[in-house]
Amino acid sequence: MSEELFAVMRAAKTASLEEMEPLLEAGPEGCTGHAAMSAAKNGNIDLLRALIERVDERTLGGCLKGAARLGQAEAAKLVLEAGAPPDGPGKDGGPMRDLCHYGEPEKEQAYVEILGALLEAGADPNLSRGPNWNFTSLHHLAYSGWSAQAAKMLVEAGADLLAGDSRDRVVIDLSYADFKGRDKSAVQAYFDVAFAAASKDM
Repeated sequence: MSEELFAVMRAAKTASLEEMEPLLEAGPEGCTGHAAMSAAKNGNIDLLRALIERVDERTLGGCLKGAARLGQAEAAKLVLEAGAPPDGPGKDGGPMRDLCHYGEPEKEQAYVEILGALLEAGADPNLSRGPNWNFTSLHHLAYSGWSAQAAKMLVEAGADLLAGDSRDRVVIDLSYADFKGRDKSAVQAYFDVAFAAASKDM
């Protein structure tokens, strides 16, 4: 990454559009998109709103992915309203995958708010990308274990409790796997009940 591009991205964390314009004009090609993604990840809503009209759909998808990963609810909803694809532009599971894997209990409400917006926008709760693991968003959430509420939302949206990953593990298996020493008891309790009900209906 060039020093000029790094300067644009660093400034976009907090700068206004007026402050950014000279950097964008002097910056390398594509720097506006990088500025928009930096603004989304850091919750610089005024700048993000100003730059949205200048970027393409793929860049909007990058903005959504970054906002979802870092729990920036207002930014995520803004780019969804602007037309960001809810399942993302890439091949790694999209913004819902990042949200479900990187969510933090301390910011649960913000992540749950983003999840609701993604589902409302039509994100696929069973999307699985990545042949090495074949994790769905529910697999990621069971493994990271940050929110029973988010798990319930995914299941109610149609996420498959019985889907296996590349090693044939289902979500209840992953809910009991250690993740950074995190207390996952609430998620485990939810999956115990949900999995029992799903198995009974088979």
